[in-house]
Amino acid sequence: MMETIALLLHLQELDAKIRNLRSKIEKREQEIYRRKQELETLQQELVSTRTALEKAKVALAHKELELRDAEEKLKNTRGKLYSGEITSSKELSQWEKSMAKLEETKSALEEAILIDMEKLESLQKEFQEKNQVAKSEQEKSFQAINLFQEEIAGWRTNLENLQAERHRVLAQLDTSIASAYLDLHQKYENPVVLLNDETCSGCHLAVPTTVAKSVRKQEELVRCPNCGRFLYRKVS
Repeated sequence: MMETIALLLHLQELDAKIRNLRSKIEKREQEIYRRKQELETLQQELVSTRTALEKAKVALAHKELELRDAEEKLKNTRGKLYSGEITSSKELSQWEKSMAKLEETKSALEEAILIDMEKLESLQKEFQEKNQVAKSEQEKSFQAINLFQEEIAGWRTNLENLQAERHRVLAQLDTSIASAYLDLHQKYENPVVLLNDETCSGCHLAVPTTVAKSVRKQEELVRCPNCGRFLYRKVS
């Protein structure tokens, strides 16, 4: 019976190691996913800033064309106004109004261009900074991800070895005992627990004296009447 208890304890230890490895693998995979999501967010922000930068360039170029057109029209209007060809006061007034409107348009465009140039400069600076951060973070994340993947590969190999050992131990147990252990393992992380005096260390409830005596004798496999766990006594 001592041999069976030893096998069950070994099986429980293997399950704890398997559980721990799976948890470590899951955490590393979550960390890899998180890092990839962060890189994707940085790239999206970079693309968004680049798009805004290109739009700002187009808008500025369009206003500069409008300004050149307005300057050309203003030049022609001034030439016409001061050419001496206009003799009618009414016609003169119309040309003066036209020149004033063109000057107003030119002034507004110049102001708008200055604002757009400042915006463009700000976007260029923002893009350069984000591009720098993205490259730096990408390099660091790729190094971390490669390291995590190496760790995961090693842990998976250990996991396969532990699972193979688990199957080997299960095969050494009586079928009914193995089945009972697996059923208990669905409910508890520790299907095999120590009997402290007359108390099950799994559910922390007292067991009948007869059960406690049976555990101490170690002549048969005993289970807690409260939680069903396998009980064993502490070996001095």
